[in-house]
Amino acid sequence: MRIKKLQEIMKKKKIDLCLFFSLNSPNTNIVYFSSYIGKGIFVITKSNNFLIVPEYEKEKTKNLDTKIHYVEKTKFLLKELSNQIKNIKKTGIEDDKLNLKLFKKIKNKIKGRYCDISIICREIRSKKEKKELNYIKKACNVTDSIFQKICNNFIFKTEDEIREFIIKECKKYNCDLAFPPIAASGIGTSEVHYEGSKKLTKGFLMLDFGARYNGYCSDMTRMLYLGQPSKKELEKFNLVLNTLNICESKSKKIKKFSTLYSLAIKLLKEDSIYFTHKLGHGIGLDIHELPNLYFDSNQKIEENIPFTIEPGIYFENNFGIRIEDTVVIENGKLKILTKSKKKLVILNEKTKL
Repeated sequence: MRIKKLQEIMKKKKIDLCLFFSLNSPNTNIVYFSSYIGKGIFVITKSNNFLIVPEYEKEKTKNLDTKIHYVEKTKFLLKELSNQIKNIKKTGIEDDKLNLKLFKKIKNKIKGRYCDISIICREIRSKKEKKELNYIKKACNVTDSIFQKICNNFIFKTEDEIREFIIKECKKYNCDLAFPPIAASGIGTSEVHYEGSKKLTKGFLMLDFGARYNGYCSDMTRMLYLGQPSKKELEKFNLVLNTLNICESKSKKIKKFSTLYSLAIKLLKEDSIYFTHKLGHGIGLDIHELPNLYFDSNQKIEENIPFTIEPGIYFENNFGIRIEDTVVIENGKLKILTKSKKKLVILNEKTKL
């Protein structure tokens, strides 16, 4: 079914061949269309599909429902591709995954015109099957459980200790990390993608992390506070929380993701100038997928398209606040998949949720 969707588009756009390469790291498009995780090339024509993989990856190809051509070494992959492909006028490639050196080698083997299929694949993948949604829900449940443990027994002294705890807990649940976890305290919260590591300092503590279950990701951000927040800090936190809550409640009625982004800007009022990123993103095999919750998005809000909503405001060299859920619309209702309470967790004493 997945491959057929792409083949239908290929026929409409007169694309003879689509090529997917996985040479240095797993290609999630190959995983999506073939379930193969390893080095190789996945080929889809208008009526067929097959894999070309090195012999040493043979074990990974067991139980795959596609024809497979084996080569002795990785360096022979392109040669085998040219042996299998003839009379091609138009080839689809992933512009965002190919470097210039590899593209030149491909053009030397396969003549004709080329087009980018990255967006086509993202659009196909944005709407999830029931099985995919179940994997995402499981990943969200694991994320919730880890957050609960962090809050119920907060014994951490550094940001690194929190990150290491998240990593270990993911392994206990037989999950991988969806992305490197963010644990930012104090002034570090004012950076959208904080990468520092230091002793925990008084003020806001931002935890942004997710688990990956069977390849599928979750994403959640929650705010804690070390010490006692000021009136201004509480006002700003409640502003962001209110923005998230209203955006979630309106999601099933609003038709476009761009409209949802505009609503968030309106709700943040004068503080919207400190909102420096998209309202959210799609989620699946990749942590960032379509749709983009931004002013220029044309994608409609539809059922079975999981996405995040993550309003945030960041005051340079002071503090930042971001609260994020993974959500999806199913059977006409918005389901919040990350169920951890969104209230500010104040850790001026031993706190339990």
